[in-house]
Amino acid sequence: MTLRYYHARLQNIYEQDFAGTTHSLPLGPGELKTDLRVFDPRNTGGTEAGKVDSLNAGVMITYRLGSHSFGLGYIAGGEPGVISDGAMSAAFANPKEHTTVVRYDYNFVAMGIPGLTGMIRYMRGSDIDLPQLGGANLKESSKDVEVAYVVQSGPAKNLAIRLRHAFYRNDLDSNATFRSDNETRINFDYTLKIWGPVLAR
Repeated sequence: MTLRYYHARLQNIYEQDFAGTTHSLPLGPGELKTDLRVFDPRNTGGTEAGKVDSLNAGVMITYRLGSHSFGLGYIAGGEPGVISDGAMSAAFANPKEHTTVVRYDYNFVAMGIPGLTGMIRYMRGSDIDLPQLGGANLKESSKDVEVAYVVQSGPAKNLAIRLRHAFYRNDLDSNATFRSDNETRINFDYTLKIWGPVLAR
């Protein structure tokens, strides 16, 4: 189990407390992982950015069995990072929004292809309250598919290539930032080590 706590303050704007825990538990032939996060932002000082007062909570529960991972998640209040990390078409962070997610991951190492992974995910947000962009009880959803490969050896070792596609829909007004659309992206990710290990004298 890992416990975390942070406190942040932006003068005359807002302050926020964050508490979170991740926990892994052997369960049957697999492992159950729980990721819980709570955010509590509120006004401070001169409230120069307007009213800030919301309590956001999210949980993601994932069961891993060999190369398979099955996940269920839920958030309330608009802090989506715990379940929608990597979402392309929308942030799922609207006022009063409640979001549920179902996710499945597969690691192809079990088929003799190390470095190749796949993911499918469905997210649905409801109870969105945006009077200026369509009213109350609005909805949005996203169906995401991703295939990724990390080069295992050679000059390009650790280079990750990701093919991602999202089917995004909502019933917000046409002036909303996020509109119903299909989107495809190809990502190239590479981490370059700048500092090596410190050698003891």
